[in-house]
Amino acid sequence: MSTSRLLLVSLVFTAAAPAVPPSVSNIRATQRSGTKLVDILYTLTDPDSGSLTVQVEMSSNSGQSYDLPVRSVSGAIGAGVTPGANKSFTWNAGLDWNGNFSNTCRVRLYAFDNSTPVPPLGMVYVPAGTFQMGWESPTVIGGNVTLTKAYFMDRYEISGALWASVRDWGNANGYSIRAGSFRAADHPAQSMTWYDAVKWCNARSQKEGLTACYYTDAAQATVYRTGNLDLTNAMVKWNATGYRLPTETEWERAARGGLDRKVYPWGDTLANHQANYNGSGDPFENVQNNPVPTTPIGYYNGNQIPSGQNMANGYGLYDMAGNVWEWCWDWVDNPPYGQTDPAGPTTGTFRVLRGGAWNVAPIALRCTFRDNSETPGVTFFSYGFRCVSSQ
Repeated sequence: MSTSRLLLVSLVFTAAAPAVPPSVSNIRATQRSGTKLVDILYTLTDPDSGSLTVQVEMSSNSGQSYDLPVRSVSGAIGAGVTPGANKSFTWNAGLDWNGNFSNTCRVRLYAFDNSTPVPPLGMVYVPAGTFQMGWESPTVIGGNVTLTKAYFMDRYEISGALWASVRDWGNANGYSIRAGSFRAADHPAQSMTWYDAVKWCNARSQKEGLTACYYTDAAQATVYRTGNLDLTNAMVKWNATGYRLPTETEWERAARGGLDRKVYPWGDTLANHQANYNGSGDPFENVQNNPVPTTPIGYYNGNQIPSGQNMANGYGLYDMAGNVWEWCWDWVDNPPYGQTDPAGPTTGTFRVLRGGAWNVAPIALRCTFRDNSETPGVTFFSYGFRCVSSQ
């Protein structure tokens, strides 16, 4: 890292709580001349809370992935930050990222008030409750399902950069996770089997020092690391601190974003700029020549886009409709209407995928739509996933 050049170009980023959201604005970042210290200033506002939690993420590659270790910080960061202008904290890059330099760094901040628990970095809070699963019109109403425990879900689909980092760590530490693929570091990872997605969740958990969720038998003594095992519900440590695939019910509750009886994650209509699907047609890249993107919204007709370009739902989750299909935990069965904390049947032939993808018609982007005909060993160029956690 240079000790005299400007290190960071800042981005404004706001994380909202469901009631009256806090706001982060006017972010500035400068490196102190002659040092490896980076000072970050920002304005924090919240009309109904005097104490907030502020989280920071940093990227070394213009926001393609937020990959920098940001542990050595001091000042107005973390819990107990009061609203105000010119809030500041300092990152000691000499401790966390010594010997490195980039002039394409980015910083983003999230603020949380007391209305929801503070999620792990990169995740959002999804509350417990009862909702009408399967509703898509006044004549197709589904049925009530109850989740008794809140959970956290990845804000974005698992990116290529995160997939590769965890996969490589896992394969160096006793796992067998096949390659998968991705179009770019900031695009969703794809083409992994359900088995590899599950093993990857365990590797991510152990890489971060958390308790793994998936085991080789009901005794839950041996972490699932290798092979293609058709796990049962009894082989899952549901309350472990680590990462796992969402159940189909968790996925749909999260996708609805707190809205009741709506077709899509944000309401009853689907506009081109809201999701990446076949036919939305918004310019983003010239697929034939694949230049640098020039219009950072929507779908370009023919492939994926980076996660987070389209519209978020009420929980702050991106691409719950479109971009790539997302593997869920459940074996395919009849929808679990009337149940509490369902996790699907113990055995089956197919595993559920949800959410639609860049190459499908709008009908597949409905919150209730299921791809229920894929075996867990299949791979496809539009199949990806995201994680949930009970941390």
